[in-house]
Amino acid sequence: MIRLALALLLWLWAPAAGAAEVAAQAGEHPGFTRLSLHLGGAGWRLGRIAGGYGLRIDTGAGFATGRVFETIGRQRIAALQPGPGALGLALGCDCHARTFRHGEGWLVIDILDGPPGPGAAHESPLDPPPPPPLPDRGPLPLLMPRPPVAAWFLPGAPPAPPSPPAPPAAPTQAPAPDMAGAMVAGLIRAADLGLLDLAQPPGHLAAAPQPAAPPAGGARPGVSAQTAMDAALAIAGASRAADCPGDGLFDLALWAGSGDFAAETAPLRAALAGERGAIAPAAAEALARSYLAFGFGREAVEVLALAPRDSPEREILHLLARLVDDRPADAQALAGQGHCAGPVLLWRALARGTIEDLDETGRTAAVTAFRLLPDALRGQIAPRLALLFAGAGDALAADEILRRGGGDADPERAAQAGIALARAAGDAGATARRLTEAAHRDPHAGPQALVDMVDLALAQGRDPAPGDLELLAAARFEYRGRPEESALAAAQARLLSHTGAHRAALDLALSLPAGWREPALAAALASLLGEADDATFLALAFDGLPAPPDPALANALAGRLLALGFPERALALLRGVSAGAVQEERRYLRAEAAAALGRADLVEAALLGLAGPRAAAIRAAIAPAPGPLSGPAPAATPDGPEPGPLARGAALLEEAGETRDRTRRLLETIATAPPS
Repeated sequence: MIRLALALLLWLWAPAAGAAEVAAQAGEHPGFTRLSLHLGGAGWRLGRIAGGYGLRIDTGAGFATGRVFETIGRQRIAALQPGPGALGLALGCDCHARTFRHGEGWLVIDILDGPPGPGAAHESPLDPPPPPPLPDRGPLPLLMPRPPVAAWFLPGAPPAPPSPPAPPAAPTQAPAPDMAGAMVAGLIRAADLGLLDLAQPPGHLAAAPQPAAPPAGGARPGVSAQTAMDAALAIAGASRAADCPGDGLFDLALWAGSGDFAAETAPLRAALAGERGAIAPAAAEALARSYLAFGFGREAVEVLALAPRDSPEREILHLLARLVDDRPADAQALAGQGHCAGPVLLWRALARGTIEDLDETGRTAAVTAFRLLPDALRGQIAPRLALLFAGAGDALAADEILRRGGGDADPERAAQAGIALARAAGDAGATARRLTEAAHRDPHAGPQALVDMVDLALAQGRDPAPGDLELLAAARFEYRGRPEESALAAAQARLLSHTGAHRAALDLALSLPAGWREPALAAALASLLGEADDATFLALAFDGLPAPPDPALANALAGRLLALGFPERALALLRGVSAGAVQEERRYLRAEAAAALGRADLVEAALLGLAGPRAAAIRAAIAPAPGPLSGPAPAATPDGPEPGPLARGAALLEEAGETRDRTRRLLETIATAPPS
């Protein structure tokens, strides 16, 4: 009752809400013209009108079609007639319409060449003819056999006996307000607008008198109420169901028949030629379906080409053929069917290469459809589908799919799926075994499997399997001149470092092209720093060690050289300027190297502005170098607060002046000395 009252109030007093225009865009394609309309969540229906098709939406929105014909011609869509909540498509050819939903709220209407096929959608009239008029039976006795309105519209109101007919009023007397008549008129008008539904047809209302008491349970006879939102939801649900293709379009188990290829295809091949030798399109499609059920996609396409026909069913067969053969397919072909149920979700996942956008119900439907496939086709599809489930982290479903694939599964694909499955399950040992098996069983297993094999061995700290380096070298030769070669060379350099062949790893890293060289060199130097013994480290450090690309790594290498007692080599690695904490550490390292060399001037230059225990320890550790440049040791200063920056600067200037004087005297001595 509350819903009825609210509906009447909304109809009688609420102002109409304005609706934004529906965005429209169009494009020409081989064989069809596409018109895309952004309806949002609005319900819609498309049907035939005079001269073409008509579209109705359940809002009063208009259509922004002013720029449509800037991108398409008028060969197929000759004109558009937009109106509030309606759009007419006048056709300029013998064409038919096909629709599907795409993305967030887009309705796509394709106008395809040729007549529609049998059972094609949208070929019914948009506005069915009105029903024949009812016979005139006089005024409808809607309320005559019932109690007054208050007796059955208001809860708890007692029934009243029928009143005798009132005498006609005098012509000069104004009629009394007819509340019941006004209510009936309002109900009929609300029913016309779709706010109310009459529970029985009007002809039945004029039949035998009904009992005066309302039915049990509080229901009221004669009317039922619904809001505009109820109607919109019903229309939207019907349109979503209409978007979903029938399961028969993907019933490959039925197409396989008995499962005997020769027995099933022989009569279909014989039926290709009709009475006059012409190939019937239906016969070609039947044979193509049989080929698809047994896993022969290209053969199915060749059969379909014998009797060309443009239809939605043909498009699905061509899509299935590409997916059966694992050839690239249109990822958007079934993009709008994610809300559907049934086998379409299996082929949608294979076309899109992911199941990430499917909920649990959709994933279950895809696995169920896979279980029902013929054995041979299930073996072809199992590794690909298992990879999708393993990539989504569903290890249980991926394992079941692989097991159901049986011995017909493609070995290379099955190996890749097994690797992904082991990773999804978090089993590092099983992953390593599967990677090694895949890499060594087939040299064409793919470069990524080899790279993954190396990285997993390094992550687990395992020694490489015998022949791994030779396998990588052979793969590099196979992929020479292609991007995969650099990825394989970088992996080989990492494996060389792991085995202790640091010089070979550095040389291989230096030979890589830009973009690959820096990370490979950094990895090789880091391995040298952390894993090489002192003798190996020093041999490479004094044999043309390449400049590290990372300043922090250069600091670490210089620190190890300092610890081994080679400050000169450490200073060679500490050239250049960095920033932040890395630069501060570099200044300390320079000062430590200079202190080890007895270069007080370099120590103070490196530590300028730095104070603290580490800086004080470095200054205290300066060992004066013997010779003419060495001057008197600085006088010990009493314990007290450390001088400020200005005082230290003045001391540095004084020391610099003394150093210049000693240098000048040394040069004068050398100039006046007799030649030896």
